[in-house]
Amino acid sequence: MVIIGRLQAAIDIMEKEGAALVDRPVSISAGETLSGGMRVLLTPAGERFKKQRRALHAHLQPKVISTYSPVLMKHARQHMFDLVEDPAGHQTHAKRYSASVVMSLAYGKDPKGRDDPNIDAVNRCLTRLGHALRPGLWRVDVYPFLRYIPGYLKELQDGHAEELALFKGQLAEVKKAMERGEEVPQSFGKYLIERQAELELSDDETAYLAGSMFGAGSDTTASAISISIMAAACYPDTQRRVQAELDQVIGNERGEYAAFSSPTLIGAAWNPVVVGF
Repeated sequence: MVIIGRLQAAIDIMEKEGAALVDRPVSISAGETLSGGMRVLLTPAGERFKKQRRALHAHLQPKVISTYSPVLMKHARQHMFDLVEDPAGHQTHAKRYSASVVMSLAYGKDPKGRDDPNIDAVNRCLTRLGHALRPGLWRVDVYPFLRYIPGYLKELQDGHAEELALFKGQLAEVKKAMERGEEVPQSFGKYLIERQAELELSDDETAYLAGSMFGAGSDTTASAISISIMAAACYPDTQRRVQAELDQVIGNERGEYAAFSSPTLIGAAWNPVVVGF
């Protein structure tokens, strides 16, 4: 280990050798084994990462994101109904909401209800990923030779097989619907299928790239919603002020997505949470 003790020396090294220093740390457990080296969050710099970025940028730039508001509002309304029916289960409802939104954006499909097995499978994958990313849990990230011990990584290898089967299965449904000539809603998965050859992605890479939307947005969105709900319960005076501003801006009508750029307190309530992630 080399420790740089002078600020200017550290700045000079970062500026002159930036290309060699910007990569992510190697993750044998979560990155190479559980994700097969295909999860964007953990993909090292290189040709694969460039291809992934190119595909993601075209579908996630601001002018495209603005078209997602109908999907967001649809699932937000269902989330409100879930909270009214079962307020004690707000964390479960937040997970269902976020997974439902991402499933709609990734595959153009809606869950079949609160207990949709696909939602359960996605949440299992996210839980497994979060577990694998815990520092120090898998010693193979410190001692790489452990990967050669038979059976040591079997849990992660089995998890990868389950993830890949889930992601490929979801994408296969979209592809079959397209081949049958059905009207398929626009989604990231559809975009990848239409441009797979152009993007130079393998079948596994395409499936993982579409599935990576879950890791990028589902878990963090659910956490942010749960934090906000618990904060509102703990600080009712602040919650009433936010509600008053919401009523003033939107009134008695049901608010639409465009209206939420106006309330100042709403932004102040959410932005610290967003920055935290």
